[in-house]
Amino acid sequence: MNTVNEPGRSKRPMTTDPMESAPVSSTTLERLAIIAASALVISGTVHLMEAPGTMGDATYLGLSFYAHFFVTLAAAIGILMGSRMAWGLGAFVSAASIGMYVISRTVGLPGQSGEQWTEWSGVIAVAAEAVALVATLAGLRVVRTVRSTRLVATA
Repeated sequence: MNTVNEPGRSKRPMTTDPMESAPVSSTTLERLAIIAASALVISGTVHLMEAPGTMGDATYLGLSFYAHFFVTLAAAIGILMGSRMAWGLGAFVSAASIGMYVISRTVGLPGQSGEQWTEWSGVIAVAAEAVALVATLAGLRVVRTVRSTRLVATA
């Protein structure tokens, strides 16, 4: 394997394999963290705004919207603080929310009045959740790459 010697840095391996990730800077992780946290906060805020209106139709749904807000807020704060578990939580809650959006619009949920696919709050929330899901999955990959690089460097 060839090596690249950059000024001010030790030699690092240069790969030609496109499946291997390129060197990742902390700036990339910081940008992903800001994107993921922002998208999670947007999704949580939309759910918080919609929660009071859903309490009449189905109390469990309104309570789940409040819970969604607190979980997304916790994940966003954890991501910004550098918690790997928060990246996973953000990915999980985003994927679960997208899934529940599809379920609520297709087969429906108990006690729920029929929802429209194009209702503004649902569209904004699912768009934010999609962005959060992509950013958190990318962030998890970067965190794993950065940690494995540090482990190799210390060995």
